[in-house]
Amino acid sequence: MAESFHILREAWVISGELMKSLVQLTCFRNVIGHAYEDLDYDIVFNVLHGGKQDIIAFIEAVDSSI
Repeated sequence: MAESFHILREAWVISGELMKSLVQLTCFRNVIGHAYEDLDYDIVFNVLHGGKQDIIAFIEAVDSSI
């Protein structure tokens, strides 16, 4: 999944900064999927709440490139 963001960056659909943020969210998703028994839910909430703007920016970038 993270590779998709690199491809979109190379195609100038998203910025390098947004790509890095989305790749980090993808890595965090992997942590959630594989270490759910040891999760600190406060950290999960903060990451997802903070990542919300990145997700919105991603949707807007893709929408404007279509």
